[in-house]
Amino acid sequence: MYTLWQMSQAYSKRPSDILGIADTLDNSVLRWELDQAVNGLGQYVDNKLKLIDEKGAPRYRSVSAVLDTRRKAKADTKRPKKSPKDVGAKPASTLKRRRKHGE
Repeated sequence: MYTLWQMSQAYSKRPSDILGIADTLDNSVLRWELDQAVNGLGQYVDNKLKLIDEKGAPRYRSVSAVLDTRRKAKADTKRPKKSPKDVGAKPASTLKRRRKHGE
């Protein structure tokens, strides 16, 4: 589908025109949905490929890296680093409950 996006950009044509879907009343919704899907995916991938990390290197090096959901989940969710004092800390609600019950 990304290849279809690239072709539509290169030839300045709608993806449905490239695939040869006839422009009839019966196909109007199909053409619109296909064009929207291809354009949405194409813009998403293009924007992800433009991202850079803190060092100035590209965050994603290929289309397959952008579309790999396992890698995306790791790259898009940065967990805050825990400080040494937070590692063994108990939640405040637990401490209040313990004080209240005399533990």
